[in-house]
Amino acid sequence: MSVNNEYISINRVPNNSLVKIVKLGSDRLIDLGLMTGSVIRVLISTPCGPVLVQREDGSVIVLDADIASSTLVSIISRPEPARHRHRRRWGWSH
Repeated sequence: MSVNNEYISINRVPNNSLVKIVKLGSDRLIDLGLMTGSVIRVLISTPCGPVLVQREDGSVIVLDADIASSTLVSIISRPEPARHRHRRRWGWSH
């Protein structure tokens, strides 16, 4: 788990990251229950497209590209990269 204090747009966050909203991209997000300081999980993000996020209560929200690019967040935790697992080879050992 790594912590990053930079503010970036939500559509540049790695998938499955936990973030805190710093600046809302639109007042429509308040109607959806998101506000400054909310902690959400970014399920799927695309650099120039929509973002799929999950609120703390478990509900899932789709943010369009315009709102996603103007919503600034701070990353709380990002997923660790998958570790390479060596396959055991059957047969003759070298």
